[in-house]
Amino acid sequence: MYVDTYTVSEGHDACSAEDTRWIEPLVPSSPAAAVHPNARGEEGMADAVLHALGTTRHERLR
Repeated sequence: MYVDTYTVSEGHDACSAEDTRWIEPLVPSSPAAAVHPNARGEEGMADAVLHALGTTRHERLR
């Protein structure tokens, strides 16, 4: 199964505001490595995968 995480991440790039970006810029402001997903990005991509599987994060945590 292929899950498109590009579309859901549009507008959350490294040039986006710190409170909306999923990818850290060259000088990160979070514990993530430069030009890699931060926690918000990891959660967003996980949500896309779970949606493709027909479930949600909340349902998986039960």
